[in-house]
Amino acid sequence: MKLQLIVVAASVGAASAFCPSYCSGHGECQENDICECFPGFGEADCSVRTCPSGLSWVVGTSSELSDLPTPNGPIGKHPYTECSSRGTCDRATGECECFPGYTGKACRRSACPNDCSGHGLCVADGDIRSVLDGVNYYGGDDDFILSAQKQYWNAKMSHQCVCDQQYTGYDCSTRICPVGLDPSTSCDDDATYSDIQAVSLLFGANTETDSDADTEHDDLDSDGVYDHVEAYLPENIEQFFTLTFTSQFNAQYETPPISYWDTAATVQQALVSLPNFAIGDVQVYKLYPRDQASVDFGTPVDADSDGLGDAGLGESPNGGRCAAAYFEEYQSTLCSTTAECVTKFPSLGDGNVICDVDIQACVETNSDCEYIDGVDEFTLNNCALNFEIDGLYRPNEDTDSDGTVDAYYWGHRLTSFERNCQAGKFSSTDTKYALPCTTDADCVPCAGWTQVTNGLCSTDGVCASQYEVGPSIDNSISEIVTPLDNTNVDGNQLGCSVATFVIKFSDSSTPGVQSDLQCTISNTDADEPGASPMYRSAGLHACEVTHIGVPAFTDGKIQDPNTAGESTINNELELCVQVGDDTLTTSMLAAADCTGATIWQDALSMTEINNRVALDNGNVQSVEGGEYPLSPSFVVSGTDEIYTSDEIDNKLSATYDVAMPCSNKGACDYSTGICQCQSGYTGSACQTVVTYV
Repeated sequence: MKLQLIVVAASVGAASAFCPSYCSGHGECQENDICECFPGFGEADCSVRTCPSGLSWVVGTSSELSDLPTPNGPIGKHPYTECSSRGTCDRATGECECFPGYTGKACRRSACPNDCSGHGLCVADGDIRSVLDGVNYYGGDDDFILSAQKQYWNAKMSHQCVCDQQYTGYDCSTRICPVGLDPSTSCDDDATYSDIQAVSLLFGANTETDSDADTEHDDLDSDGVYDHVEAYLPENIEQFFTLTFTSQFNAQYETPPISYWDTAATVQQALVSLPNFAIGDVQVYKLYPRDQASVDFGTPVDADSDGLGDAGLGESPNGGRCAAAYFEEYQSTLCSTTAECVTKFPSLGDGNVICDVDIQACVETNSDCEYIDGVDEFTLNNCALNFEIDGLYRPNEDTDSDGTVDAYYWGHRLTSFERNCQAGKFSSTDTKYALPCTTDADCVPCAGWTQVTNGLCSTDGVCASQYEVGPSIDNSISEIVTPLDNTNVDGNQLGCSVATFVIKFSDSSTPGVQSDLQCTISNTDADEPGASPMYRSAGLHACEVTHIGVPAFTDGKIQDPNTAGESTINNELELCVQVGDDTLTTSMLAAADCTGATIWQDALSMTEINNRVALDNGNVQSVEGGEYPLSPSFVVSGTDEIYTSDEIDNKLSATYDVAMPCSNKGACDYSTGICQCQSGYTGSACQTVVTYV
């Protein structure tokens, strides 16, 4: 037994002796006298340190690739090399000594110049958002926008400075001076114009609603809801986006979430409220470009009963109903009869809600709350046990025709909060609200001060939305998009699927052409737990931004191919809106070139944009200050316009205002960002002429 142990030990010793340098103490000797080096050591005897590897900055040749860990890799690709081929390896320490302009453990990152001078962030190219396409600079999941021009292998390797506000330059070392319009060169101020941008959004699915041509809408998922209606269901109706504005000082400000159904006034407030007075003032208008004669199916609505359909100048298939549809369904408590209030608040039922004749608003009450003396109705009749009262109201009832109302009632004035809650914006799978029920009272109450409930009790014995249970609201979103019957394919139902907010910059704080507004609809964190604010945007399939200022409607001269001599004509452009399969494109094109869309398209001239704005641009207003403050209503003035008649007539000679540092009347001190104005000019941007009295 002892002899066997001695033989084995001798064998092991003999085997170890053949590894070079005993692997230098940095490895283990394996079969065939080959050292298996510990991590960080290399060469045959493990005597030298190795350095970290990274994706090479240069393309490997066939011979180089054959010597690397990826010998079968295709030629033309970037292999992994020590120090990423942009440094030398210190064999004594195992650390890369990077060439100038490169940094990182494996020299795999380009260094930003001067470390951005302490006034910016060093950011990978792949993390910089493109202003033009709204996705990552190198693409990402949506579109590899630069894959044809630049290989995206270096998306996380090449870096550049993203400067803090008020700084610019490749290394962020230069201060930005204020810009303004030259006060001495505007001989004809009427010929120069500020910027106007159109932000267009596509709401909901956008496939053909009758793909099998059976004159019946598609329900491909067989859930009992037509495919094109899915996005308009109460649980999906709220979809949000944000706008990011870049100021003249390179500062970026993002608005709070804006609803697709918000009015132009809400968007205006969101922009004007940005910090640091980034936008002094701005005008905003809203229109629905698709809500017009060029619809997908059927005959448009003939609201004026003239037998021609509402497709004339300034009209639409929906009679302009898209603008007020959200207000009518989810916010309005306006009424003229008690029957209208019963429709809007069915959970209260007849007898528990009235329409006040003075304020034209729905009021929660009941028969026990009829006014007696201000005491007995509470001590004897048990008025307002289940809701809070806030005043006396009177319905428009005069059964004895004596010229006065029959009775006054203590009640609670209903608001858009209760109406929004009554609609029931929850899905059938939401166990918090979709509860078993026998009556509406079994559904979740909206609040402790009211008997209005979240949704209504359906015939299936489960609380559901009013859209599902009924009754329907006149001129609401549901009424517009819901088919009249299974076979009536109506052309109005997709008219509300494209909304355009037109933003007109008109303040001295935003002179000249502005950077594109960045529209965000794909914030993946916005609906995750802990997100603040939390909002949904999955129902918005596209958001496009296009400059539509007066000068944008012409693009120089072109040869007319329709004439024998190809005479020179003005190249007049229009706003081309094109809708495809869940895609939206907007651009300035000649009307004849606005073609090729798979679903719908139209080119809008300045006059046509004005017509749409006059029909669609409205706001929620309430009449205050009088004896009786009226219930809020949706008001469309019908006179709003973006372009004046003079601007339309003179578009061929129009130019944009040109904003210049220090208004071209001073020198910019790039170390301080302060304008040194010429004699006779003053102001932060030298934009004001000094006058002497």
